[in-house]
This record gives sequence, structure tokens and C-alpha cells, in this order.
Amino acid sequence: MNENILYISGSTPDGTPLVGGVWTLRDQEGFPLELSHLFCRDQGWAVDWAEAMADASRSNNLLALMKAVETFLPENEVTNLKLGFVRMARRGKSFDEVVAEKRANGRKLNAVARKYAQLPAEVAP
Repeated sequence: MNENILYISGSTPDGTPLVGGVWTLRDQEGFPLELSHLFCRDQGWAVDWAEAMADASRSNNLLALMKAVETFLPENEVTNLKLGFVRMARRGKSFDEVVAEKRANGRKLNAVARKYAQLPAEVAP
């Protein structure tokens, strides 16, 4: 297993560290997303689902990621992620474009903005 897959990608507004690389860990090593989620939670960290969604979207696996998280995330969190996808698709912007705009404007990425990602064409509203 590659020891450098997981990393601290940022923090939540309350200062909880966000862990990136969970999709890559699942995609390259087969490590279950639910175990990454549980490990992070037990350590007092949070999974950076926005980063995971961006990685999954780049490899055309966004639907696989959403199906996986539906099995263990609370329903309200899954709903928030799906709403973020729809908003971004309607605006015609990708996750990377939103991040670049926020950074260019000197704004911190808030928890909601980090959840936005582009819907694959086959599921766009």
C-alpha cells in the first residue's frame, strides 16, 4: 500500500482536519470508503468528500462513489452532496472551476462549496 495517499486537505469551519485521498485509496488499493470514514471519525477528523467527489468525477466514477456513501453516510449528508451536484451542473461549472474562482477571489472554501462537483452528462438535470 502506498503510504502517501492520504493527506490533510484543509479543515472544516470548526477546525476539524479534512482528510483527502480516500477515493484514490479506494480506487488504487481497494480500501473501503466506509472504513476510511470510520477511521477518520475515530481520530476526530473528517473525510474531504468534496475532494473525493472531484477525484471520482475525473475518473468517471462519481456514481460509484455516491452509491457507496449512500450505504453509510446519514441521509441528510448524502442529500446535501446530491444537491451540490445539481447546483453545479445547472451552473455549468466543474468542481475545479468553482475552487479556482473561490481562490482567485481570496475567499476560503466553505463546507458547502467544497461539496459541489460536476454531474456526469448521463445524470445531469
